[in-house]
Amino acid sequence: ACICEKLGVSLSDTVAFGDSPNDLEMLQTVQLGFAMGNAHPALKAQISHSCPRFDEDGLFKGFEMAGLIE
Repeated sequence: ACICEKLGVSLSDTVAFGDSPNDLEMLQTVQLGFAMGNAHPALKAQISHSCPRFDEDGLFKGFEMAGLIE
């Protein structure tokens, strides 16, 4: 949230991707948080959006799912 304030970006315009339990707070803070396909089971259990693994074009597909690219 602090970085958004410094950059003048609204939290409603944020997306994040994570795979580790230490990413939980970030994924819960942004507007749209994705657990990667290879994410730790504890993280996947708490995040409602997911995308494929990184080595399965997960970021690209996540960007598509978030409506950032076509």
